Amino acid sequence: MAIKTEPMKIAGPWREGFSLDRHTVSSVPIGVTPGGHTQFATTRTELGELLYRLKYAGGSDAATEIVATAEAFVRERWKVKFDCVVPAPPSVTRASQPVVR
Repeated sequence: MAIKTEPMKIAGPWREGFSLDRHTVSSVPIGVTPGGHTQFATTRTELGELLYRLKYAGGSDAATEIVATAEAFVRERWKVKFDCVVPAPPSVTRASQPVVR
C-alpha cells in the first residue's frame, strides 16, 4: 500500500520531475559519543524513514513500500503504461546497493 507523500516539482533537463517527499523534517544535536561523533535526534517523513531503513539499517523489506508508493504516484500522475523505472545511480559505494537490486 502506498504511503502519504508530499510531492514537490524539481527542475532539471527533463520534461517533468518530482521528489515524492522530504527525507528529514528536523535533526537536532543531542550530544557527542565517547568516540567524538555528534549524535542527533532526527525526525523523518514516513517515506524518509523507509529510505533510511533501506539504505542504512539493512531493512530491505522497506523497498516494497517505497516501490508501491512510487508506482502509485507515477500511475496517477501520468496515467500511461510503463515497462520500467530507471533509478538514479548510487552516490556512494556500499556493501549492499539497494538501488540496483
